[in-house]
Amino acid sequence: MKITLIALFSLLLLFTGCYPSHKSMETSPTWNVYDYAISFKLKDTIEIKIVEYIPAFCNCGVLACASNCIGITPTNDTIRVICLCDTNAFTAGMKVWVVPVTYELKRGECAVAMNSLSEPTPSAIQLKKYRTTDGELFLKK
Repeated sequence: MKITLIALFSLLLLFTGCYPSHKSMETSPTWNVYDYAISFKLKDTIEIKIVEYIPAFCNCGVLACASNCIGITPTNDTIRVICLCDTNAFTAGMKVWVVPVTYELKRGECAVAMNSLSEPTPSAIQLKKYRTTDGELFLKK
């Protein structure tokens, strides 16, 4: 009986603590990175210089989260890289390798950060359309 009550209480906390109320969802604006994406599949590892990087807002587990990196290639092409489960602390100006991945994320499959917790709205950089790919980011040494 005690275990059942603890389990029920835990489920109640999980469902009420993790999801915003319907009222706040209706009144809060939402942004979806895929509204600002022109998808392409990365074939080879490339280098980019980071313009803006927003880490995933959670470690992957029950919810899949991804970081959002906008960078400039050596050919001056600005691209967006969606990186699954990436909570690294990259900053603007860093040079990173973007490595192709075997998976392809589709709209709605994971939560992609468009703004940090301290900034309620995405920056003007985030609200532009870019060629967008999935990849893994590694600091260039």
